[in-house]
Amino acid sequence: MAKYLVLAIVGLVLGNAMAGESWWRVFGEIRSDNSGGGYADEEIASVPRMKEFLAATTFDEWTNFEDDLVKLSYPKSDLLKLEVNDGKQDNLKQDGTRTGAENPIQRIYVLKAGNFIYGAFVVAKADWLDDGNGSCGPMVHHVYQIKDGCLVRFSLLPGGAIKRAQILGDKLRLMSFEGSHLLCRREIYEQMIESLSLKIKHPWSAAQLQDETGKRYSMLGRAGWLHPGVSLADANKIMGADANAVGGIYRWTGVWNDYPSELKAEFKDGVLVKLLNEGVARTGEEAVKGSFSWAEDRLERYTKSAHPVTENPDGTPVDPEPPPGPPPTAAQIADLTEVVAALAQKPTADEWRRCANLIVGLVEDHAVRDPRVMRAVLDHGVGSEGELSVLEKCGYGGVEKWIEQKLTAMLGEAPSKIEPSPIVEIVSRAYDATALLRRLVELNPAAAAGRVRALFETRERAWTLAAIHARICLTRNSRSNSSQRVCAVPLK
Repeated sequence: MAKYLVLAIVGLVLGNAMAGESWWRVFGEIRSDNSGGGYADEEIASVPRMKEFLAATTFDEWTNFEDDLVKLSYPKSDLLKLEVNDGKQDNLKQDGTRTGAENPIQRIYVLKAGNFIYGAFVVAKADWLDDGNGSCGPMVHHVYQIKDGCLVRFSLLPGGAIKRAQILGDKLRLMSFEGSHLLCRREIYEQMIESLSLKIKHPWSAAQLQDETGKRYSMLGRAGWLHPGVSLADANKIMGADANAVGGIYRWTGVWNDYPSELKAEFKDGVLVKLLNEGVARTGEEAVKGSFSWAEDRLERYTKSAHPVTENPDGTPVDPEPPPGPPPTAAQIADLTEVVAALAQKPTADEWRRCANLIVGLVEDHAVRDPRVMRAVLDHGVGSEGELSVLEKCGYGGVEKWIEQKLTAMLGEAPSKIEPSPIVEIVSRAYDATALLRRLVELNPAAAAGRVRALFETRERAWTLAAIHARICLTRNSRSNSSQRVCAVPLK
């Protein structure tokens, strides 16, 4: 629902920013054994008073810190030291820990108990929230509010404890280190992140930010604005539909992650008490037709039916599996092609990766030659080996020019700086560039040689790997041609 916000809801959200710690406790009482956080090795536990300090779940006095970017409160103790660093990650490197932060980092706030991390907060350049799940437990629900003109998101673990906090401002994101990796106890972690503020306001209004979470995360994004105390009428407005009531339990239905889902909640005297079943839950195993998940599931089924795998890559036979069904009919492939063509019209960068995989599968495994899939590659392609295969199999006449255009575009990319997995991106893009160069060597060796030199000059690791491979191909091609020329000279 594009515009499910009303002034009453915005007022509610803004009001919750001042409502204290209860606003995010949407599952009711937290179910936790408090094992996350508070760990200490023998070295730190042997420091006088440290063991008692680390076990504390309350403190009478707190220190208030503020600079030009953030506000933060933390326990007042001579055992704690706050270190602030601009763009340095050294203080966050600790066995078994992860920052979850992306580059370029602007500032890091590290609370140290001895030489170990008690708490950590990172400000980094960002246009949106970090949707990575991290480690040590899944994030089952996100709760949102507006605070000081910024978008706040607390991500909850099963049981309702906070795993991570984020605050999004204007081109900056403040994010907490995951609580399960820290020395502080859960209760202290909660109090610290409740005190967090980012002082660089987001340029969007509260209504726009709330609307964006609904667009990006559908039902889950809307549910994140349901806080304890919200009225049923306002909850219906937030969710974009009236809930069905059965025995005092209210239920909304919708789509989340391409699957039919539901959200159940308990209300008392017309106001929300808590969400049930840890928030939005899937209700069906079949994805909604027209979605990426539906198309990917269909393609996988059809491909297994049409091309059953009988042996492993090493030649050994695979364990027999029951067939997923008869080979797909022409009508089924046509139906799937229609869905993929629709998905590929205006994809985002992430959506294009999924589109490209679907298109490659249709073309290579099911002999689809629909001009719309070729058009999609020409309009949105990034220069992958699969895209090249699609164009050649569909009989595109400008393959050489397309390759050169994509190699030129790659000169402006920096896969080694892509977060959160630069290694994955480096390998993937090196593979793509290698495939394009290898084909260009066959089509136009002179042009390939020029592209190899240009890629080398970028000093980007992905392109260096591809250029090295292409140079080997050029050398082999040159030797092969020379051999042919020598053999062609008539003997005297």
